[in-house]
Amino acid sequence: GPRIFASQYLLEPSKETSQLKDEWLEVFVLGDEPPGMWYYMTADPSASEKEGSSKGAICLAGWDWKGQMWIVDFETGLWSPDEFVDRFCSMYARWQHKGIKAAGMENIAFQRYAHRAIPKQAKEHGVTIRMDTIPGHHIGIYSRIDILVTLAASHFVHMAAHLVPLIATEWKAFPDPTGKRMDGLDAIAYQCQRFTKGPFKDKLWVRLPPKPEVIEEQIKDMREPSE
Repeated sequence: GPRIFASQYLLEPSKETSQLKDEWLEVFVLGDEPPGMWYYMTADPSASEKEGSSKGAICLAGWDWKGQMWIVDFETGLWSPDEFVDRFCSMYARWQHKGIKAAGMENIAFQRYAHRAIPKQAKEHGVTIRMDTIPGHHIGIYSRIDILVTLAASHFVHMAAHLVPLIATEWKAFPDPTGKRMDGLDAIAYQCQRFTKGPFKDKLWVRLPPKPEVIEEQIKDMREPSE
């Protein structure tokens, strides 16, 4: 089944120096993710289409009330700016029925794409995208992915089985001293970013949904007629 297919990409042992263990990546079949999650989209645009350049990556993940991340869509590749924008808007359009809370990028990419290119292309896809700047753009890529490592060590990172082949190589290689095989991990790690200053200091950029029993209580209150 899908889980066995995905596990084949993780059978080859990771490097002894890898900080991301194979058994930490929780695999699920798309459709088996828990209900009531809040969804967020993050992206790290590619610098160039040229071979050997840093790849671009886009990640769509749901977060449950426990703080677990469920990656339901993911793409990576060498894209032109126009192709990146089109893929970004296409992914958002595919999942807009989930009520995506925000789509985020680090500050430099945000300034490049969020004001004109993405709103224009989003209109062609029939969607309006709420863009957000992800905090902590001054944090280095290794430090950012370290946050993902901590989450994964708690088995809080889940990925749809059919997406595992897209990230397996980077997962096994981290930390890659060349820095060339971390672009996908970086896009995922932006989901785990925390505010480093201001009123939300040490809080996740994403917001977690309330516990199921809280939602049930709210629904109950709405149904009960007021006196």
